[in-house]
Amino acid sequence: MIKMRSLTQNLLLLAGVSLLATLAPAAMAALSPAEINSIASQTTVLIAPELRPELIEALENNYRNPQAGQNNPDGVWHPGSGVIIAREGNRHYVLTVSHNFRQRDLNAGISYGIRTSDGKVHIVQQPNDGRGCPLNGSPTPGNLIRFGCYSITLPTRVDGPDLAVVVFESDRHYPVAPSATENSLNVGDPIYVSGWPDPEKERDATTGRCTGRATRRQRRFTWGPVTGVVNPASSENGYSIFYLDNTRPG
Repeated sequence: MIKMRSLTQNLLLLAGVSLLATLAPAAMAALSPAEINSIASQTTVLIAPELRPELIEALENNYRNPQAGQNNPDGVWHPGSGVIIAREGNRHYVLTVSHNFRQRDLNAGISYGIRTSDGKVHIVQQPNDGRGCPLNGSPTPGNLIRFGCYSITLPTRVDGPDLAVVVFESDRHYPVAPSATENSLNVGDPIYVSGWPDPEKERDATTGRCTGRATRRQRRFTWGPVTGVVNPASSENGYSIFYLDNTRPG
């Protein structure tokens, strides 16, 4: 677990090392998938632009955003997943990917909602870090720390490491997931994935065929083995772990 005495320094170090928000392999070996899922269910969050408490039912039931603004006239949700990796007082730090935060949404001053395990939505106001895309300057402490960025104006959409930390505040102290560096992973070690995939992307686990639009967005949990760990090129957005698993958009 990240120590609180140097929390900001540790978060900024994420720019140089890819952290995998999971238990170290030795700890995982001592736990069953059910026990790991219990940890994941308490630390996995859903992140979405314009999400507010009164809209959580619409998002979870796979409806359009009923209060979509000019920046999203079709009411299409763009949610993603994250994991709580640290807490400092009432501030909770969520490790996620930078492509959850589209540059045009940040420019428009859109707030984000973070749904925690108890179904509550925590609002992150004005997360724009002012760094643009491609990013200018170094990451600084704030409600959003990006190490890469996402913009439709870029040829590859994502520029830099696809990694970000977003902060929400709550009087309730939510559980924190232990963290380990990728250097502790070996080929054959299990990778556990917990998140909120897009319902319309659900497929039959046996045939791989689309099963139609699911009626409800739900947290999913699955696992598979590591097949390789590489030193990624700068053009690969920091992705360095290969594994066999059912990771889906969202």
